[in-house]
Amino acid sequence: MTSKYKSQLETREAAEHRALMDRTEQLPGGREELLAVARKAIDRLNEAVMAGDASGIADAFRTYDAVVWRLNGNTFFASRDCCNPKAAGHVVDRHCAATPGQEPLWGQKGEFLISVQGMRARVEIKEGFGPQHVSFHFHAVDVHRPFISETGFLSAFDKVRLGKSPRESAEAIFQERMSKRPIYLTPSAVRSCSSNPVPDWLERQLGDFACAPVEDAAGQLGLGF
Repeated sequence: MTSKYKSQLETREAAEHRALMDRTEQLPGGREELLAVARKAIDRLNEAVMAGDASGIADAFRTYDAVVWRLNGNTFFASRDCCNPKAAGHVVDRHCAATPGQEPLWGQKGEFLISVQGMRARVEIKEGFGPQHVSFHFHAVDVHRPFISETGFLSAFDKVRLGKSPRESAEAIFQERMSKRPIYLTPSAVRSCSSNPVPDWLERQLGDFACAPVEDAAGQLGLGF
């Protein structure tokens, strides 16, 4: 890293920190009020993404981060400690999370069902690495049918896609990874996936997402359930 680039990076980081501190000073003092501010920031973030408003996206993220900072004792240190579910970042994320089974807004964690060309998957949206990045986890629903991975699971890291909803983004990523030839789960993957409990919301929704007929490994046409 050159000294000039390092200086520019430090200047940008300092400016971002000052902006965060300014936003923190504007926040209310109570815990419930802070959580409400974070939830409103999610709405503004989603609106900004759908409108392609880059500055609006950055502003919404700044507000959300400011709430985490304040609730974590004016620091980000251990705010999302994986061993501490009561860490401020986790508390805010859970408060703002989507209801399981409902499509989340941008910035929300959540899980929902998609069906792309008859191939169904349970999608989990999790935090990515840094602002405007998101992690998609795809889980096979129909273990005896083709999937995008022979393990029955695939994770993908992606950026927020301007003008597209989380569902549209998940479906696009899923379709990009679909093979021209059917990929079936291995026997061990079938056993493993079959042993996992089915969430109540998923069980209720499965009837609404019909499976299209596909050829099995032997070339026979059939339906999978």
